[in-house]
Amino acid sequence: MTQEKGQSMTRIASHRGGTLEFGDSTPQGFRATAAMAVDEVEFDLHPTCDGAIIVHHDATLDRTTDTRGAIAELTEARVRAAVIDFGAGGHPLTLAELCALYRDSHVDFRCEFKPDAQGRAYRGLIEPALAVLEAEGMLHRTTFSSFLIETQDALARLTDRPRLWLVSPAVLRQVGTATG
Repeated sequence: MTQEKGQSMTRIASHRGGTLEFGDSTPQGFRATAAMAVDEVEFDLHPTCDGAIIVHHDATLDRTTDTRGAIAELTEARVRAAVIDFGAGGHPLTLAELCALYRDSHVDFRCEFKPDAQGRAYRGLIEPALAVLEAEGMLHRTTFSSFLIETQDALARLTDRPRLWLVSPAVLRQVGTATG
């Protein structure tokens, strides 16, 4: 699709795999979204302490699963054993598993790099995530987003894929333009 200068383009996205319909970042929501008439699926990434890349909104499992703890402090096995609330018994997915669900789908990715439980950028997450997306044939279908300037700068250095800069009061404080 081409876009003329001055025109906007509307894209329809399923937020966290249809969080309102299927629960937050659930396997069944992501599966259903892959078959929907939407342009993209939005999802968030966090690393485990043993290097896995998990698709989950929050930095911790506390709010949306039967398990407690920061994803970055847990092993992949422990995170994958968590049962997602309102998720029909589903467990958190890895990035590679999410890629497999969408490989034959028309739905593109909007991948958000989230901060850790203390609000900081994860060290060493972007490069392995890019490698998984490339290996799974999904990098060319991915737009990235983040609230973190550090993450945006790293993405600009590491990939030519489109990026969205999400803005919040915390971001405004990072750039020194907050008024309150």
